[in-house]
Amino acid sequence: MEGPPWKKLKLSLERPYKDDNGEPIPELLDITPDGHHIYRPREDPTAAVGTRLRRVFLERGIDFFEAEKGTHTTLRDSKDAPEEGDATQDEGKAAEPSHLMTPEELYKMRVELMSAL
Repeated sequence: MEGPPWKKLKLSLERPYKDDNGEPIPELLDITPDGHHIYRPREDPTAAVGTRLRRVFLERGIDFFEAEKGTHTTLRDSKDAPEEGDATQDEGKAAEPSHLMTPEELYKMRVELMSAL
């Protein structure tokens, strides 16, 4: 025996982006008191990428990508250097081990810097 038709009805929680003909559905922004519908203007994806890239260059500087490449290479070089020099560290004086700061050390450093400012 089949259940009632309302149990078979499946509803999507996401709003539809295209109508039955495959055309994009405009996004309604407002309805005026006269009953006119005001829709959100469609944004060109190419123009949107252009404005976002322009904003990246304005906020981070023109040489942002070159600076990023430089930091990645210096990180790789610094990671390679201790591996080659491990034998010299063991033979000579023990170098201070590099470690991450604990929250207590970070708080102590912050207090010292705040008093200096």
